[in-house]
Amino acid sequence: MRRRAFLILLGLVCGLIPTAPAQGVYGGTEVKGSPLVLTLLTSKYARTSFCSMSLLTERIVVTAAHCVIQDQGVAPNLRWNISDIYVSQPGADVTKDDVETRVRVLKVVTRDDFINTWKPEINDRRTQINDIAFLFLEKPLVKGYAIEIATDDEVNRAIANADMVTHYGYGLQTSSSQSHSPWTTQLQLVDRSDSHVEKNKVLYTREGPTAMCPGDSGGPFYINVNGVQKIAGVLVAASGCRGLPPYNGGTLGTRIAPYMAMAQLKWDEFIDNEDELRQREKDAADTIESARQEAIAKGWYTSPGGCHVKGINAELQAKQSDGKWVLIAPAMGWISSDTTCPATHSVQPWAISKMADGTMLRWRFWSSGWDILGEEFRWNNQYRDPALLPQTPKPTISKAPVVPLKKVTITCKKGLLTKKVSGVKPLCPKGWRKS
Repeated sequence: MRRRAFLILLGLVCGLIPTAPAQGVYGGTEVKGSPLVLTLLTSKYARTSFCSMSLLTERIVVTAAHCVIQDQGVAPNLRWNISDIYVSQPGADVTKDDVETRVRVLKVVTRDDFINTWKPEINDRRTQINDIAFLFLEKPLVKGYAIEIATDDEVNRAIANADMVTHYGYGLQTSSSQSHSPWTTQLQLVDRSDSHVEKNKVLYTREGPTAMCPGDSGGPFYINVNGVQKIAGVLVAASGCRGLPPYNGGTLGTRIAPYMAMAQLKWDEFIDNEDELRQREKDAADTIESARQEAIAKGWYTSPGGCHVKGINAELQAKQSDGKWVLIAPAMGWISSDTTCPATHSVQPWAISKMADGTMLRWRFWSSGWDILGEEFRWNNQYRDPALLPQTPKPTISKAPVVPLKKVTITCKKGLLTKKVSGVKPLCPKGWRKS
């Protein structure tokens, strides 16, 4: 039943600046709580949005591929570990939502040939080609949710009619302000083409007086088809928020319909292998915890102590002989800080460090808005592998020679009776006396 649910949706269904991470709608309207948009989060505890996206089904999210694929990289290499990627509830204000309502991403699906490269100075705009990604979630985000997907014919008719698109996005509302909650605006579809993309896989809207700021990336395009609101595409690039208003640029989006067959195939594979995937993730988590416990036992465990904010980044650095600091290990995990720490600063990172005694170390902590360095400390490796220790002869303990004690014989007398008694220190029996 889960396999079929995704497939039927399709039946129901410039000087553009490329997409920096999600930014919001200039001149739009805030729409907290809207079911039509959500945001990607770079950890369960992150308080800043990163790219926009929308639900197709209760467990399938659609967004732009450049939001999740490594910057200047190629698919399937992700920007982060898959275990760190979460999505918010639709319409959430991620500065104050309940993090327990967020849902983890188990799999990211893009075209295998997607390349996240943007170098317009040499006319290399490959990041805009097939820029679409489907995220499969660990569990339903909104139970029973489904949205109709506009077919190519429906999108083409809307373009021919110059219909309006309803855009949604998270992030900046001006060049310097961001609420991390969703905003919306309407822009008009335009008939346009660019040589580096296939016209039947993209769609465009005209900005002005409102605009999509660079980074509303992955946000949905909704169109009205005979009174029914359908999702048509995801935002790839926009011209807005790059200068002074009024904005009169445009947006580029990727249509969803041409990629549904790929998404359906990957969903079927995902469902068939979901239990195995979950077990692999559990095994990976168990392996990390085992490594942590071994590091503690052997003295290789390094943690900064103190109280830290959930969702920040951390890495352990070492000082070289030339005075430069180099990365030793990224934070391998996060554990609860001291019980006296406040709820807002309740974790600390840890890493495994096998350094020479006396090495100077420090932790670096950062988020999207700040970057700080911890205090320097000297590494003292508590563990010594016996096989690596220099071998010294065991000390010889000399013992004094044992001298046997000499026995003595005495004669004891009682009246007319006599008897001999032998021993080291012989004594006459009671009533007898030594003769």
